[in-house]
Amino acid sequence: MRLILHIGLHKTASTAFQTLCRDNADTLGAAGVFWRVHDGYPAHHDEAWSLLRGEAGAISVYVAEARAAGARTAILSSEELDYVLHVPQKALAMEAEARDAGVTEVIWAAALRRPSEAFRSHISELTKHGIHLDPLQGYLEIMRSGGLHFSGRHNGGAQFWNWYFTFDYDRFITRLRTTVSGRVLAYDYHAEHRLPGAPVLHTAAPAQPGLLDALTAPGRVNARLSDNDITANLAAILRAHGHAEAEVATVIEARTAAMTLAASNGADAVIDAGLDARFGDYAHLLGYGAAEEPVLEEV
Repeated sequence: MRLILHIGLHKTASTAFQTLCRDNADTLGAAGVFWRVHDGYPAHHDEAWSLLRGEAGAISVYVAEARAAGARTAILSSEELDYVLHVPQKALAMEAEARDAGVTEVIWAAALRRPSEAFRSHISELTKHGIHLDPLQGYLEIMRSGGLHFSGRHNGGAQFWNWYFTFDYDRFITRLRTTVSGRVLAYDYHAEHRLPGAPVLHTAAPAQPGLLDALTAPGRVNARLSDNDITANLAAILRAHGHAEAEVATVIEARTAAMTLAASNGADAVIDAGLDARFGDYAHLLGYGAAEEPVLEEV
């Protein structure tokens, strides 16, 4: 049994990949690839949260379900699992449970994206969760630490989140490769293919070259918000903090003016160029990090 742990990264078409696998679960199953289908959200976040909390059983139950379905490969996907890049001891614990469950090959899979694009997409996405990220503040934190870290209560509710958004691919992907016993597949978000996460699916069923052609693409999923949607989210954040409508309008107007100025005077371009110059050279990380790609055999 082969287990693929797809860890995102965040804002690299993970939701599109998960939607693709959910919508084509039967076709994948016929090719020997297991994907657990949940009602509602397509990702395996519940399983990931259980693993990150250190609870035993999530992988063993998943693998048993895959084996009962006659699969040779099981894919578990949640961008919440990119936490293992920052706490690789979690990855070791997951691999140990997988081995105990009879898994003979563990593959970690992560998509890498041009840092400037990922950064702008994060700014948009965070507004959905009640977080405003100032571009300069975010840029300085990424240049200092190699990523962004957010923790707190999700939208003020009971669920606690702990997000690490990785930009220093060289540091963290390399560390994961040197820590785990399984292989780490890094693939390029920008590679041209009609299906998101195509390298993961190729790895899942190397003996099924026609599988990708048999899958139905998911279309646009979780695309970046429009400027109007971002503005509406920021206004909602301000209202949640007790601002009156006149104050909300004043702050939004000031933000719009600041954004226009940053675009016109080149500040945004400087930030984006700085991120790409520091972290954008990741071609050497793609694949499995070996001089020659291994030939995958069915397990």
